Amino acid sequence: MTSSARPHPILGSLFPSAPSAALDTDDASIDAIVGLWLAEAAELPAHPAAAAFDPRPYPEWTAKPGQWLAAPLADSGPRAFAVGLGAPPDPAAWGSPESATAEAIHAVRKAAATTAQQLHATDARRIGFQLDPRLGDLADADALQAALVDGLALGAFRFDALRGSSQADSPAKPDRPAGPWVVAADRAADLAASTAAVARGVQTARTLAALPPNLLNPATLAGLCQRIADDAGLTCTVHDADALADMGCGGILAVGRAGSAPPCLIQLEWNPPDAPADAPPALVVGKAVTFDSGGYNLKPTGGKGMKYDKCGGMAAIGIAEAVARAAHTQRVVALIPAAENLVAHSAYRPDDILTMHNGVTVEITNTDAEGRLILADALSYGTQTFQPRCVFDLATLTGGAVVALGDDTIAAFCNDPTLEAALAHASALTGERLWRLPLWPSHRAMLESTHADIVNSGERKASAIQGAAFLSHFVGNDAPKQLPTVPWVHLDIAPTATSSNAAPPFGKGPTGSGVRLVSRTLLDGGEPAAASTDMGS
Repeated sequence: MTSSARPHPILGSLFPSAPSAALDTDDASIDAIVGLWLAEAAELPAHPAAAAFDPRPYPEWTAKPGQWLAAPLADSGPRAFAVGLGAPPDPAAWGSPESATAEAIHAVRKAAATTAQQLHATDARRIGFQLDPRLGDLADADALQAALVDGLALGAFRFDALRGSSQADSPAKPDRPAGPWVVAADRAADLAASTAAVARGVQTARTLAALPPNLLNPATLAGLCQRIADDAGLTCTVHDADALADMGCGGILAVGRAGSAPPCLIQLEWNPPDAPADAPPALVVGKAVTFDSGGYNLKPTGGKGMKYDKCGGMAAIGIAEAVARAAHTQRVVALIPAAENLVAHSAYRPDDILTMHNGVTVEITNTDAEGRLILADALSYGTQTFQPRCVFDLATLTGGAVVALGDDTIAAFCNDPTLEAALAHASALTGERLWRLPLWPSHRAMLESTHADIVNSGERKASAIQGAAFLSHFVGNDAPKQLPTVPWVHLDIAPTATSSNAAPPFGKGPTGSGVRLVSRTLLDGGEPAAASTDMGS
């Protein structure tokens, strides 16, 4: 079925999103010149539009990362600024030349994000960049150009659409700048052009993630996905609660039974005109719990901040939009199981035993381990229906991933070396760091149940691995009996889905974690010639 849900009026101006960043080879009209300075830099090369601003004579200038300095106002020409990058990344300190390269690219990305944050209140939108020549010794020029586009888009993001009358006397704070930010350059690399397309998907994912649960529930999300799909050239199908019952999706139905709107499974498909209709797609599955109270295992905070438990699903939507706007040549299917986990007489309970899409039975030991239940049904349906060539799933799944890795690294579980190498390469280009954790048959034994096939949550130890072990029962036809054989990566984005500080490239709020990583993996395709070592094991 196609959703007929009518979004709240305030959502009408948000979707489909406008371009956030672009690349233009026309230097004729530039609003600002920004120099990116490494520490102890020599003079930067001149820009065709204006002379370079040299911050070195200023006593406050140290070129520390993120330092921003404006040149004195001139009578004519574009404004000039300098932003610091810090010391050049040392391969010995970072462990390898590849890791130092990834850090140099990320430093440029953060500098471009700082530019967007600093110039947001101005009219400047067309930016010419001057890069320290030593950056060319550390990273490929195309990758640096893409990082400029990426950083501008990330730093420009704003979500102020819900500010009300108390802001009436404040300066205007639009939810996004008027028109896209533009990197003015003398050449346009394909990598930068596709990065601009991916930026649209990131913006969509961040905006959806920021929406509060009183405006975004499974029904309104389905309606918005239809609008996004229509604009991006995707096919959207929404499997409602009746369809889920017919499909045997006991996990999605149980988790969403007490929600303010019924649960659903949103299906977005990118089918390129030249791709065979029966070509195996890449499958992307994202958890969308639009609000998570914890259910009867109620969260101690009552669920504050748990609107962000939908970030994996919002990333899947952003990935589908990104590959469509980048005109990816291969089929991609995104599945977004959507539900609210609330408390009511109809809610599922500890000790319930559910039958999942593939017939596996699950004993509920914790109603706050709900995300894996909705992901499981979607993974089973997706792998059985589409027979994909590879599978990605993204979810804010476990606090254990945060305990293990902090707040800037995605926990990755991958069973295929080719896919792992492609992810590592994409990680180096996008700055989305990964660390691989193990998944062995012994981990599945941690989920044994007395009366069902498995429990949804075992003992406290190895909680992030337990989450992956649970999902492994649903990836492919043979998954109930053995670890998956289809190339699969589980990305636990709980550490990275939101940012708690205003530092670039994200600022406070949702980050769109996973959109750039998975989109770049898909768009580049296959195993790269050389992979970064950022994905540890």
